[in-house]
Parts: sequence; structure tokens; C-alpha cells
Amino acid sequence: MDATKTIQDDEELKETARALMEENPDFKLEEFALVFEGIKRNKFGPMYGRLKLGELLDCCRQWSGTRAERILERQHRPDHDPYQRHSGTREERKAILVTVEDLIDLGQIKPPE
Repeated sequence: MDATKTIQDDEELKETARALMEENPDFKLEEFALVFEGIKRNKFGPMYGRLKLGELLDCCRQWSGTRAERILERQHRPDHDPYQRHSGTREERKAILVTVEDLIDLGQIKPPE
């Protein structure tokens, strides 16, 4: 393989994709897209015309570290509630208990004969 240039053929591309998925099984497809977007914008440093497996793995490692930092920061915020299931703006729901007699009075069911 020519280590001074980018991926050259379909076989190298397939091998690179397989290796990236194997090395990063926790990545979602969107995360790979974010890594490549970061590469296009030089967020991982200039690649100088090299786009090989080693460089891509380094970029994925950097992204993984950034992702872990974001998750830890989110978990350590004082206002973070990992069990909150809604935005907190909804009013609390109250249970309404209805008896059979209430349903009969409301005309929703017929009384037993």
C-alpha cells in the first residue's frame, strides 16, 4: 500500500470501512459522519493529502474523547436529572377514580338488570 496518499481503490475503501467499524463498535453512523465532517473542516488537524486508516483511526479516537467529555460534563451539571422524562413545563397529572355507579349516573354504561 502507498502510505503517502489517500485511499486509492474500492478494496482499500472496504477494508478501511470494516476496520473503522471494528475499532469503533460504539459509534453510530451519524458519529462517523461527524468525524468526516470534522476532517473536511480540519478540526483534527491538516491531513496533507493523506487519508489512510491510521489517520482516520486517530480522528475517531479524538472524537471519542470529545464525546466522552461531553457526556461527563452533562452528567456532572448540578441541574442534570438523569431520570427526568419531560421538560418539566407540563402540569402534574392527577388520577380520576370512577366507580361503576358514577359510570351509570353519567350514562356511560347500563345498570345491571
